[in-house]
Parts: sequence; structure tokens; C-alpha cells
Amino acid sequence: METFDTRTMARIERGIRVIADGAHLALHGDLDLDTAPVLLDVVFDRLAACARLGMTRLEIDCAALDFCDSSGLAALLLARQRAEQFSVRLSLGRQPEHLRHLLALTGISAVFPAEPPPRVP
Repeated sequence: METFDTRTMARIERGIRVIADGAHLALHGDLDLDTAPVLLDVVFDRLAACARLGMTRLEIDCAALDFCDSSGLAALLLARQRAEQFSVRLSLGRQPEHLRHLLALTGISAVFPAEPPPRVP
């Protein structure tokens, strides 16, 4: 049975770092016109691997995402569209406030719903 390489892969280019570990990606830095192609390269590779392995979910951790503009948002939507083609559910975890605001402002927060905040006992 094929598996993901157990080593974590990091790609640093033009202001964004995408760390891939299995079916989990973590973004660090800015997602904009210059860096959106970097994200798409990594996401498309991971989606193909998920499909080969029968995995149905890919999460992008956005906690360390400092900035996202319309080009970054377009890249996320393209990634989601490609995920649907592979029958993989793409989610954006730990969305920072600026990203939640951008998703709400553009009317696509339902496409990438934010996880509920943790309950305080």
C-alpha cells in the first residue's frame, strides 16, 4: 500500500512557506499574486496523492497566514474546485480573523466555513 512520505516537506518561495505533512498543509506568510502559484503547486500535488491513496480530506491550516488578497482567495477557490474533481474535501482550518473577514466580505464563507471556537468548560 502506498503512503505519504513520512518526512515533512516545506516549500519556501516568494514570501510564503507551505509545509506539507500527509493530508495536512500549513501556510506561513502572505498569500497573494506572487505566492498563489506556490500554494496551488503544493495543493495539486497533495490532492493527487490523496486521490491515489483513497484519502477523502485535505486540510490547510491557516493560523500563520499573515495576509490574503483576492489572488490568494482565487487560488483557494481553484484548489477547492480541483479537490472536488478528486473527490477530496478541502478545508481551511484555524482561520485568522482577517481571512474570515475576507471570506464573509466576498460571500464565500459558506464554501470555507470556519471551525467553531473551542468551548470553555
